[in-house]
Amino acid sequence: MNLDQVLDGFNYVCSIVNTILMVLMLVSYRKPKKFKISDQFLSILLTLVTLPVYMWISGARLNILIAVGLIILGGVYGVIRGLTVKMYYVDDEIIGRNSMLSLAAYCGSLVISNIMNTFDSTLLASLGLAPLCVSTGIQFALNGTLILRKLLMRRPQARRTS
Repeated sequence: MNLDQVLDGFNYVCSIVNTILMVLMLVSYRKPKKFKISDQFLSILLTLVTLPVYMWISGARLNILIAVGLIILGGVYGVIRGLTVKMYYVDDEIIGRNSMLSLAAYCGSLVISNIMNTFDSTLLASLGLAPLCVSTGIQFALNGTLILRKLLMRRPQARRTS
């Protein structure tokens, strides 16, 4: 057994773990929860770090213009999705339900990229970055939009009784 086989096996194990974690997150994300700006910033930070670290570790490359175009395309969808998330006040806290579809797409793109990176083809490894670039744009724009919406939301006025 050589090092490439060990790394491929590790890559498959990581793909399986990522899939299991995605299912667990989707189960826990079904209920509305408090929106915390710190959680959104952490998600943005992890999203922005994942793509370059993945490219550095995997050695896969994508033309910068294509990558930026895919990130922008994902960003447009992320903004639209962020504007459609229902947010409301409950006991002076903003509650809402985050997008399970974009979370699943992000986790799924990592799994696809991992699996495509195990093949000996540089082209397949680079093509595996395309969904990761799109979902990076989605997560960045979605969380950025949610932060802006939370900062701009006004508390509901107390209703007067006559």
